[in-house]
Amino acid sequence: YRNACLALPSKRHGSESETTNDPAITAIITGAFGDAIDVVEMRNVHRVFESAEIIGGNLLEEYIAKSAQKRGWIWCNGSVLRGVDFCNEQLNYFIQVKNRDNTHNSSSRSFIEGLGNTVNWYRMTSRRGAEQTYNWDELRDLFREGAGITIPRKELNEKDYRKFLNSVTRSNPEILYNYMSVDMNSAGDQMLFSDFFEAF
Repeated sequence: YRNACLALPSKRHGSESETTNDPAITAIITGAFGDAIDVVEMRNVHRVFESAEIIGGNLLEEYIAKSAQKRGWIWCNGSVLRGVDFCNEQLNYFIQVKNRDNTHNSSSRSFIEGLGNTVNWYRMTSRRGAEQTYNWDELRDLFREGAGITIPRKELNEKDYRKFLNSVTRSNPEILYNYMSVDMNSAGDQMLFSDFFEAF
């Protein structure tokens, strides 16, 4: 727990993936779109987005913890409680935080169910086509239900969350590994990883 608190997600540096690429995937893509397509660039962009999604989940917890911890909630950072992200001081109300409604961790489901009063919260819906909704109001309701405290809307909302992400990535651009081979120190056109967060 101590190590996890000392190494906050916002302070970490990204590293290159250790997995190899599957040549069969390249064959599928070039077969469908032709040899002229830049498969290497596509693969690198895909890896950047994959990394951003993983990091985004950790940063979501950190953002929520800024408001919850100062009101008595415990951020279950690290691996203290598997599948649980926040609990109240009485240890009888637990919240699992997810970025989207399709990212539930099935490996921790039985452990969570054994805890009793555990609720799942997700920030957004994952379906295309429907009007996008964000569930910050519901999260504030859960904190109130679990400990009788109120977190103001100005602290937990989508606009403020994206502002937090932008601040993190601008102050720590190495949070994502630079698959795009951009010289971050050179003059001229640069790709700031914070722009990925700003765009969504």
